[in-house]
Formats: sequence, C-alpha cells, structure tokens
Amino acid sequence: MNESQDIEPIMLGDSICPLCGSSINIYLHMYKTPLDESIAILTAKCEKCGFKSSSILTIRTSVTHNCIKLKIEKPEDLNTIIYIGENAEIEIPSMNIYVSSSQLNIGSIITADAILLYIIDSLRGLCTSNLTDNRCKELIDMENQISLGKIRDKVEVILKSSEGISILKSYRDGNYEQC
Repeated sequence: MNESQDIEPIMLGDSICPLCGSSINIYLHMYKTPLDESIAILTAKCEKCGFKSSSILTIRTSVTHNCIKLKIEKPEDLNTIIYIGENAEIEIPSMNIYVSSSQLNIGSIITADAILLYIIDSLRGLCTSNLTDNRCKELIDMENQISLGKIRDKVEVILKSSEGISILKSYRDGNYEQC
C-alpha cells in the first residue's frame, strides 16, 4: 500500500488572529491519496497566543477551462479555491485592471481573496502616489472589506489561460461561469 504524497505547502496569505489580533499565516497543504484523490488542508497558527485552525477539503477532479468569470458577490466567494495555469491573464473589467499571474508571482492554487490582495499589493505604489484615482480608492476599500472577511461591492474577475483554469472548491452555486 502506497503512502499519501504531501506536496510542498503553499502560503495563501495572512489574516488576523481571532484571539489576540496578531498577524497569522494561512497555508494550503495538498495531499494525493493512494486512490489518486486530492485532499487539501488549510491551516493557520498564531505564534503569539497559540491559536490553531484547520479545515480539510476534498478536491474533486474538475473540468479545466480556458476562461472563467468569477463573481465575487458574497463573503463566501472570497474563499473559492482556484487552479490557475501558467501565465494566466487576470482582469477586473469594472476597474480596468489587466495583469498576468506571473507579474503577481502567485502559485497555481490560490483563493479568490488572495488574487485580489495580490493585485492590490502590486498596485500599492501607484495608489500611494495617486490617491485621487477612483480605482485606487476602490482597491483600498476592497482591501479593507477583505481583511474583515466581507464584500460590499460586487466584483467580477476574469481568468484566462491556455494552460487551463479550474474551480477546485466553491462555497456558493453560481459564483462562476465559463467565458
């Protein structure tokens, strides 16, 4: 009998410890079982107070598309787990934002909120010097909403890649569609 394979943990981002308010890192651990199923474990641990949290997700093999429209309308949409092929194009049409996943230096498995936070972080320098730009105001507001685990303003993110895009785990029906 084969042992399960652990793929190197991926840091998805950081959050705030619910007990002490310190910054905590969130990691995704992927395992391949002997039956060729995939299991993902999301973990978070606070080094300051010892708070620990983990969630186990089974990931079904899903259909890979070249283009997906991800609708972020409710807080649970932020937790959508996505597989992104190399050099994916990421668009937020309502804000006129177009970037490549390679520009953001993100991995191939990522959550919707992490995509948005990487985009916000990559534009931070531009926004710091241009606070009158409405797009920058929207991004700063979005970052504040995400840090609170909320989403007030609906956002559509379009993901395109010839290598494929898949929704690995969604917490709400209808939050994505094929382009």
